[in-house]
Amino acid sequence: MKYAYELELGVLTSNDPTRPEAIPHIVVGIGHHAPAFGPGKAARAMFENIVSRGLRLDHVIGDRAYLPGAKEADLQNYLRSAGAKLVMDYHKNFLVTRTAMPEPSWSTATGTAPRCHRR
Repeated sequence: MKYAYELELGVLTSNDPTRPEAIPHIVVGIGHHAPAFGPGKAARAMFENIVSRGLRLDHVIGDRAYLPGAKEADLQNYLRSAGAKLVMDYHKNFLVTRTAMPEPSWSTATGTAPRCHRR
């Protein structure tokens, strides 16, 4: 394959892990980029579009390519300024100072609890 795109999907999810079906999983934003080129910028454009339509960001969950992988200026700073709380899984070699943060009581599909980081 010579050409391809990777997609970003902004999806509504339940904030209650015991009731994942509490709200429908509706896609509210779509972005795309060339593989390995600018996933953070594409995700930011998607979130800017979501916010411009009057929707509020609460918790934003992403994989390592976006959180914490994207450049802060491309994605994380914008999300924080829009009021989003970022939920991400740090690489095991990343050293993070964790103070006064409770461990999440829920688990992901892989069975491991994600680590949360706030600034």
